[in-house]
Amino acid sequence: FHIRISLSLLFSLCFSFTPFVSYRVLGHYIYTPLYIFPLVFLLFYAFCENKKREKKLLFSFLFGSLMAFILMLNLYYFVTILLGFFFYSLYYGIWQRKVLFQFLQKHFSYLLFSFFVSFFFLLPWFSATVNLLQFEGLVKTPGFGGAITLSADILTFVTPSEYNPFYHYLISSLGDISDIFRKYKNFYLSAWDGFAYPGILLLVGYPLFIFFRKKLPFSLQKMTTSHLFVSVLFASLLFGPFLKVFRRFVFYLEDVGVVIPLPFIILHYIPGLSSIRAPTRFMPAFVFLAVFMVSLFWEH
Repeated sequence: FHIRISLSLLFSLCFSFTPFVSYRVLGHYIYTPLYIFPLVFLLFYAFCENKKREKKLLFSFLFGSLMAFILMLNLYYFVTILLGFFFYSLYYGIWQRKVLFQFLQKHFSYLLFSFFVSFFFLLPWFSATVNLLQFEGLVKTPGFGGAITLSADILTFVTPSEYNPFYHYLISSLGDISDIFRKYKNFYLSAWDGFAYPGILLLVGYPLFIFFRKKLPFSLQKMTTSHLFVSVLFASLLFGPFLKVFRRFVFYLEDVGVVIPLPFIILHYIPGLSSIRAPTRFMPAFVFLAVFMVSLFWEH
């Protein structure tokens, strides 16, 4: 994408060492293999760019194999990638329907081939799943299954990791100044369940990209529109079913409790997705797309 090596390296490190990992590596280490997101993007991009039938078949096979591997590796990441493709399809279906139909018409056989490759490699998984359902049945998650507690709020999105020594020292020192900073310090040291800080470069660069996007070359605006649309949707999923501020999701207007519903609530009512109860695990998808767009913005 014509981004110089030094800038590519910097933002690749922003993705690879996103603060999200500093929390997951303590116990949920299966959420550390972030490489699958750029790998899926790379395979799909290579598939679209190549014109030769043999190359398209090869990338279709690799893509189908990779999706099967991801499902067995991490169900959350598999669902995240499927949601990503759905969001892209939604964008093109609304604003560039002709492009979407032409793509499907041209590549339907390859996509079908990828599906059957995935299905073949997942046959043992399907067999084990059917046996499990026969003996134990489908367990329905009661309520939101902790999704409210495990979702980000406005403050956890802008609050850095407590494992960063610089920020830890700074916020701990401020906690001795006043009651407000003391409350924020306590919040900072116990925000692990809804942690969603993307890093300072993205926290600054992403809004700049949105505000100054119209000043970029038209070709770059056109190329990043779909990525911006999908990244905003993933960002909204991080905040769970209801908007939270300082751990509060019920706001009172003249003694009347009010909640602000967010797009994540739709997932709760989709069969098979009601068990998704940790919205912040969509973080790597948002960070990857944000890194891609911010690095393009910095380059131009």
